[in-house]
Amino acid sequence: MKTLMCSLFVICSTIVYAQQIHTIVSKISTGNDDAEVASNYLYFYSSDLELGGYDTENSGKQSTMLRFRYLSLPANAIVRKAYIQFTSKSGSSKTANLVIKCQEGNASAYTSLRNIKTRTYVNNIVKWNPPAWTRSNQSDINQRTPDLSTLINAAISTGWRSRGSLSFKIEGDASVDNVLNARSYEYGVGMPKLIIEYQLGNPCAVDMIPPVFSNCPDNLSLSTLTGSAIANWTNPIVSDNCTQYINPSLSTVPTEGLSNGSTFPIGTTKVTYNAIDAAKNKASPCSFTVTVTNSCKNEVILPVISNCPTNINLTTTGSTALATWTLPTVSDNCTQNITPSVSTAPTAGLDINSAFPTGITTVTYSAKDAANNIATPCIFTVTVTNPCDNEAIPPVISNCPTNLNLTTTGSTAMATWTVPTVSDNCTQNITPSVSTAPTAGLDINSAFPTGITTVTYSAKDAANNIATPCIFTVTVTNPCDNEAIPPVISNCPTN
Repeated sequence: MKTLMCSLFVICSTIVYAQQIHTIVSKISTGNDDAEVASNYLYFYSSDLELGGYDTENSGKQSTMLRFRYLSLPANAIVRKAYIQFTSKSGSSKTANLVIKCQEGNASAYTSLRNIKTRTYVNNIVKWNPPAWTRSNQSDINQRTPDLSTLINAAISTGWRSRGSLSFKIEGDASVDNVLNARSYEYGVGMPKLIIEYQLGNPCAVDMIPPVFSNCPDNLSLSTLTGSAIANWTNPIVSDNCTQYINPSLSTVPTEGLSNGSTFPIGTTKVTYNAIDAAKNKASPCSFTVTVTNSCKNEVILPVISNCPTNINLTTTGSTALATWTLPTVSDNCTQNITPSVSTAPTAGLDINSAFPTGITTVTYSAKDAANNIATPCIFTVTVTNPCDNEAIPPVISNCPTNLNLTTTGSTAMATWTVPTVSDNCTQNITPSVSTAPTAGLDINSAFPTGITTVTYSAKDAANNIATPCIFTVTVTNPCDNEAIPPVISNCPTN
């Protein structure tokens, strides 16, 4: 067993020994390879580089750009360690909070502001929080960046080729109190230099490059009317320099077992994707949150009653009228299917399609939601009128007979005529009453005495409105009464 362990150790040691460490040192070699960039200008010729990103003249955020040319990294190089070494130009008590990025693929020359701003960078970043550079001409570990190997290996995997150039972007938090001054190419000495340590061989034989997540979803904010909401997102993508088809693992807290398309509870759930390649290199997790809020919790928005009927006016010949209308609708931001309640006054208990009494009845629709927010009521009136209530229009007697003149050889004569008719705006079927004078009690088809008899037809409606009477006379004469014509003797004999 010891021999086997020893043999394994020797083989392993031989492999490590064969992977010889090579070093490349590249300095900024021209004034156009270190630059300071702000929102509206590009500056190449400063004698110092303000690391920390603050432009004192234009009062804005500033980035430092560094391009290292013609790096002789072989195609099969594996970068094990890399850093940029600066030299302080002046001493200060200031510190800086820096982020370092590396451009994808081969970096072309810096030519314009647009040329620099449109560059794309690998997903990885390196954070650098150096202490204060208290003296000028310092060039030790405090002026040295953290390891940049992950940035360079990522750039190589995006199309960088041997003898190409690498471009780095250094950004700060744009605070005037967090700026470090380093020497630039224009200073003449102590310009930035890139040191790369690499090995040759199959880059996957001793793979130290972790997988990389891209398209990690942003935090999700969802609202719901219930106690949960379905969350959907585009799954992040995992890429690796060696391992293909990495299936990331997913975890959620505090509620476990959720995934894309799941129903998430009220509150904030942290979603984390993890990935590990065949060499056990772990990716920086892709994490985001899903926050679900109930928009109706403690809500104070009133429901709204729509399509409130307009006032209704009805007429009747009796004491009630049937009233109908289109029911109003209720909408609410939270509570669904609210049915409004109805009340009526002064007569209670009426509703659509009820018989409403004469007079004015007020109809009120009310509604409230689950949070007891009360809607502005829907109010309208139903007015029922009977045009014959308290009416003052008298009935009308039509077809009043003309005066009648009759003769008789006796003391009476039979009189007849067409009975007049009565019409009224309210009362139906009014039968007129008849009176005679001076002889009372006569009527159509009665024996009227000789002389003049006045016939009067009268009528009144249900409201006691009296019609203009119908009056005519029946005159009966006997031509022999009081006659003065003597008799004539005919056929008298002759002498």
